Order: sequence, then structure tokens, then C-alpha cells
Amino acid sequence: MPILWRRTRNSGSCIADGVARRYTSSDKRMSVLAQWSDSDLKNIPNTMSSLNPESHALRRRRLANIYSKSWLAISAHMQMITETILQKRLTPLLERSGKAGEPVEMLQLNIALGVDVVSSFFFGLDSGSNFVEDCDSRRAWMIAYADSHNHRDMFVRQELPWLERAFKLFGLSISTRKCREGTKFLERWCQERCSMSDERLREWTVDQPSKGDYPLAYNHLKQMVESQKVVKMKDLGREVQSEILDHLVATRDAFGVTLTFAMFQISCNAEIQRALRAEFQALPALTPSPQQLDNLPVLHGIVKESLRLRPTHPEGQPRVVPQDGVVEALGTYKLTPGTRIYSYPWLLHRKEDVFPQAEVWNPYRWIERDEDDQEKKGCSKEMENAFWAFGKGSRICMGNHLVYYVMKSALWAVYSQFGSTISDAGVFGEVGRFVSGNPDEILRMMFETA
Repeated sequence: MPILWRRTRNSGSCIADGVARRYTSSDKRMSVLAQWSDSDLKNIPNTMSSLNPESHALRRRRLANIYSKSWLAISAHMQMITETILQKRLTPLLERSGKAGEPVEMLQLNIALGVDVVSSFFFGLDSGSNFVEDCDSRRAWMIAYADSHNHRDMFVRQELPWLERAFKLFGLSISTRKCREGTKFLERWCQERCSMSDERLREWTVDQPSKGDYPLAYNHLKQMVESQKVVKMKDLGREVQSEILDHLVATRDAFGVTLTFAMFQISCNAEIQRALRAEFQALPALTPSPQQLDNLPVLHGIVKESLRLRPTHPEGQPRVVPQDGVVEALGTYKLTPGTRIYSYPWLLHRKEDVFPQAEVWNPYRWIERDEDDQEKKGCSKEMENAFWAFGKGSRICMGNHLVYYVMKSALWAVYSQFGSTISDAGVFGEVGRFVSGNPDEILRMMFETA
């Protein structure tokens, strides 16, 4: 599997055993790169930014239970959230647009959908966002995100954190004003909802929370941070905010761009769209359970293939050998302290020897047939090992099960009721174009009642 590394002016690449050895194990000789943040939450770590394995594992345990596949499958809280957002907000909007013969811009709408789901997961429906319906608030949030995560400032955060520290000595900042203002906007937005959740928790007694409205994940996270007793009480609120904000800003790729990419491909493939609708029509329940959706091979193949070609984190995933690290061989090369390595899901998912015709969107590559010629989920071991949409090992994306849950639920909500076609492919129609999800990018689709 391809892996690239840098150390001063030297660089190289390695396929043999690179990813498997340095990413899937809990190797303490490799550490993630530190990232700087010019904000009120500076130096407040979260799971993603925790450098050493111990602090990462400590923070990961706080939310691991409620992000698990088994918990999501039986959670009445998540069921109410998805039903409200998908069936009471999203699909009525698509129905109105279809009747009016008007296209719907799906990229920003799906990003809004992701923020709505995750914010409601933490804060409850009442305190979470409603960007699916509130276009003005949605655009303000999207602009703040784009400003705070622009390519120039993100490069500095990852590659030149020492330069920011040097500027700070002279009372200066290397980050752009837009980046600082966008970051502060998002942090205020998150802080306001944390305060709203605290107020609700004071109002409700134990036996009074309403399904979907209760700030379940927020309360769970706060209690876990308190119980671990490793954070000073004065920093507890900021620690919780830092963690939640990291989860919220991660929604753009997973729920926004990848879900929209899946809908684009479905709209371009009439046969796949018919097969998907046939699966939904065969379901026994009016509102299927997560387990029932998870057992649909075509739906699973669509989600998996879309994650392959447009992974949730397509950029490089850096690791660095600590200064006290052991010199280790990687292929025919030596990894000395200070050496930085990267894995790129975008490249891993395009290996022709693992994924024949790798650039072709083909959900059926993830489907096998049993002895009775019935379709079922399945793929080769090589394909599964090379699938890197969420990373691997101890730092695999904590929200990977939530991504599957939301993507499958959203595709069911839309394609069990509507057929779709492309009105304006926008950035998705530009060959070789990388879709980042910025507010100026579009995909306009038409929906008709199936």
C-alpha cells in the first residue's frame, strides 16, 4: 500500500507493508503530528489532536460506547433524530421542489444535513441546528467553516506550527484574519449550544427527558470527562467544547461531499437506481430498522463504493517518529526520529491490482452471490484491507458507524420516495476536480415522486 514520507529534504515512497505496519497497530514509536489552533480553544486537546497513544485512548473511551454500531442500532434517541431530520425536514423539501419543477442544490444541503444530525446527536433536536430548513444560518456556518479551514491556513497548521509560535513572540499571527474570525464564529456557535444544553439539563429531572430533544451525547461526554478526573474543573467546559467542535466540523466530508457523490452517481446510473428502489420496496417495514438497511447489498455497495472513490478523509494522514523513537525499517528504508510518513486514502483506493478499473464507480464490486445466486454483502480480503476511508487501527475514525448509519438512512429516505436526475452537475461534472464542499460548489438535482 502506498506510503510517502518526508524528512528535511529527503523523501521516498513505499508500498510494501507500509500502511499495515505503521497505521493499523498501536505502535508507540509513531505519533500523530501536532496541530496548532489560533483560537480560544488553543492548547485544549481532543481525541483527534491527542499526540500520544495514552491520551488518545483516554479521550476516545469517553464517546466510544455511544458511537458503537450496536448502540446506534437500538437507540431511540438516534431514531427520533433521523426520522425528524430526514422525514419531516428533508423529504418534504424535495417533494415541494419536485412539484414545482425546481432543482435542488444538494451539496450544501447534504452538508447541512450532516451538521443537523451530529449537533442534534450531541445537543438534542431543540438545541441542535436546523440548517436543512434555515438557509441563512446554514450559509453563515458554511462560510465560517470555509474561512477557518482554507488551504493556506491548514497547510501552516500542519507543516509550519513552529512559525506560528515564532510570530506569537512578537505579538503577531501568521493566520489570516478570515481564518481567525471563522474559527471564533464556530467556537461561539458551539459554546452557545453547550450553554443551552447545560440549561436544559438543569431544568429536566432524570425521568423527564424527551426522545430526540435530550442533549444525550453532550451529557454523556461531560459526565465521562468529570469521572476520569484528569481535567481541571475550570477547563472542563472547554475540553468538552473542543471535542464536540471537532466532531461537528468533520461532518462536511463524510455526510456532505460523500453522500452527495453517492447521489450524483445514483442519478447517473438508471440501472443502479432501479435496483436500489427494488431493495427498498421489498422491505417488510414502512420505516426499516438500521439492521434491515444494513443487510441490503446494493445499498451497502453504493455507500462503500462512494466512500472508496470519495473517502471521508482523502488527504494525507501524517505520522512522525518521535525524538525518542526507535530506528525502524520500512521496506528498504530506515525511519529515524523526526521522519514523517503519510498514507493517502485517495491513492490506496485506486490501486488497480486491488480494485480493477479503479476509477469506475461500481457498487457491485462489494457484492457477492451465495449458492442460491442471491446477492449479499461481501468482497475480497485484499479490497477490505485496502479500504481506508476511515483509517485503521487505534486511530480509526470514531464516527465510522455513524457515517454508515446516516448515509444509508438518508439514501433510503430519498430513494424510497423519489427518483433523481441531474440538472447541473457543477463541480461533480468536472473530470479530475476535487470537491471540497466550499459554499461556491454546487450539484443541482431534480426529484420526482417514484
